[in-house]
Amino acid sequence: MIKKEKNYTYDSNWINKLENLYHWKLYWWQQKLMSDFLKPNYKGLEIGVGTKFTSNYLKSKNFKIKTIDIDENKKPDIVENIVNYKFDETFDFVMAFEIFEHIPYEEFIKSLKNININTNYIFLSLPLLKKKIFQFKILLPIIHYVEFNIFINKNKITTKNHFWEIGEKSIKIKKLKNDIQKSNYSIEKEITVDAYKYFVLKTQN
Repeated sequence: MIKKEKNYTYDSNWINKLENLYHWKLYWWQQKLMSDFLKPNYKGLEIGVGTKFTSNYLKSKNFKIKTIDIDENKKPDIVENIVNYKFDETFDFVMAFEIFEHIPYEEFIKSLKNININTNYIFLSLPLLKKKIFQFKILLPIIHYVEFNIFINKNKITTKNHFWEIGEKSIKIKKLKNDIQKSNYSIEKEITVDAYKYFVLKTQN
């Protein structure tokens, strides 16, 4: 069911479907990104629960995880819009994978500032303004499965419900990094996976 809250649209239909290989690959990169920064018994908050795969996986590793989402159908622990949410507790880390592009850029920056005083790290992914034009897969002895993808820049945003993507005229990567740092974070790690940028941000309080 597609719902609206003010200027936001979202739905929960997709969480009941089996996911493809590409989505499982993104889950793996989420874990890889966080692996060098998490310590046993850390307490975390996941913004945008999706299928709850990431939060459930971390819970199975004995991390204390709460979830927050604007969509009550996803059954998060907290039903709130992260832009205006008033934190009443602190967390060792916050996760926001494929979330912030669903709100206007200015509200993304506002959310970063809002979260800053309540956590040590933020792990997030943001889409690049790119599209895949070629994919090549091959099975080889010993190393087994190899995949090559070629992406090119898009002229405009084509993904439903995205307000912005990195690379459009008004939001270049340099501006994004400057705005992150002005929000009192240091960028501890940055990787590119297909059409996504992954960041580890550390608060500078």
